[in-house]
Amino acid sequence: MNTIEDELRRNFLEQLRAQFENLPAGAYHLDETNINYLQTDKGALYALIPTILETKNRIVEYKTLAIFDKTQWYLIYGSQKTVKNPVFLDIYSDFYKLHLPKK
Repeated sequence: MNTIEDELRRNFLEQLRAQFENLPAGAYHLDETNINYLQTDKGALYALIPTILETKNRIVEYKTLAIFDKTQWYLIYGSQKTVKNPVFLDIYSDFYKLHLPKK
């Protein structure tokens, strides 16, 4: 891993923590220790973050998609349906082969 990649990962974790600091305590659990950093065939950087959402009635486990777009990370919430949406694919065409695992 090179210095630029290290910095991208640190920057991503800082943004991730800032985004969730105002949520109710315990609602979302993002597993920072098991983030899977990947690249598409065309070299676009992304990460899959194990996530747990707890409500009064149920616990949902899924992977949150994070995309690095030029200068910053963006979290994409949703499912496989989200990443196959024509609008999403028009903006992020490198992700047309992406499959989001349910867990």
